[in-house]
Amino acid sequence: MRRLSQVALRTDDAAIVRLADRLMANRLQGAGKHSEAQIYFERVLQPRVMVSDQRRAFWPHSNDRALARSWLARQLWLQGFADKADDEVKASLEELQATDHLPSHCHVLYYGRCSIALLSGDLGTAEQTVLRLIEVATTFNVTFWKIVGRCLEGRLLIERREFAKGSAQLREMLDACKRTGWLVSYPEFKGALALAFVELGQHGEALDALNEALTIAGLGGEQWYIAELLRIKGELLLRPGPNQSFTVAEKAFEQAIIVAREQRALAFELRAALSLSRLMNSQHRPDEARQILEPPCNRFTEGLEAPDLRAARAMLDTLR
Repeated sequence: MRRLSQVALRTDDAAIVRLADRLMANRLQGAGKHSEAQIYFERVLQPRVMVSDQRRAFWPHSNDRALARSWLARQLWLQGFADKADDEVKASLEELQATDHLPSHCHVLYYGRCSIALLSGDLGTAEQTVLRLIEVATTFNVTFWKIVGRCLEGRLLIERREFAKGSAQLREMLDACKRTGWLVSYPEFKGALALAFVELGQHGEALDALNEALTIAGLGGEQWYIAELLRIKGELLLRPGPNQSFTVAEKAFEQAIIVAREQRALAFELRAALSLSRLMNSQHRPDEARQILEPPCNRFTEGLEAPDLRAARAMLDTLR
C-alpha cells in the first residue's frame, strides 16, 4: 500500500487521507496505543503536496490542526512528555483563533487543555477551561457539551473534596449520559465518582462504580484509562471498610503497571508504581518499593517538576 502522505494529492484526496489518519489515530488512542496514535496525529498536521502544483503544499484546515494537536497533547502527556504536551495544547488554542466551528472549540478545550490539567492535578487551569467550555456550549446551545461541562464541574468538586455535592452532580449527569447514549469519558467520570463514594463511607457503591468503569472501558474505546482505574481500585481497597484487602490492592497496582507498560503510558506507570511503593514501604519492604519506583522515575526526561514526579523522587529519598 502506498504511503499516501508522501505522494502528490488533489485537494479532495488530501482531505480524505487526513480524515482517514484522524480516524485511525482516534481508534488507536482509545485502544491505549499511544505511540502509534501519535504517529497518525502528527500525519494529520503534515502538509500534502497538491498535484496541481507540486511546488505548493496543501496545509490542513486550522480546525483539523486544532483537533489533532489537542489529541496529540494527551498522547504526549501519557507517554511522559509533559513539556511537549504543553506546547501542543498552546498551539491548539492558537489554531482555534482561525476557526469559528464551535464544536471544535469544545473538543479542543476538553481533550487538550482540560484533560491534561485534570490528569496532572492543575485544578486552577481545569476550572478556567471548564467555565469556558460551558460558556461556549451554553451560548450556542450545544446539549452534548453542556452535559460534559456539568460532568466536569462535578469531577472538579470531588477533586476539591466537596464529595457530597460533587458526587450528586456527577451521578445526575452520568445518568443523563446513559439515557442519551453519550458515554464520552464515562470511565473517567465513574472513577471519580467511586473516589467520592469511598470518602463518603459508601464502600459498596464505590467498588460497584469502579467495576462498572472498568467494564465499560474494556468494551468501548476507553482502554487508555484502564491502568488508572486499576490504580484507583487498589487505592480504594486500602481504605478501612468491608472491602479492604492489602493483597488484592497490591495485585491491582501490579496489574495497573503491566497495562501502563504495555500501552507505553509512562505517566500512568509512574503513578501506579508510586501507589505500590507506598504500600510496600508501609509493610517494611523498602527494597522492593525502590525497585518498583526507580525505573519509571528515571525514564522521564522532561516535566521534571510535575507533582507525580516530585512525589516519586521524595518517596525514593525515603527509601535510600
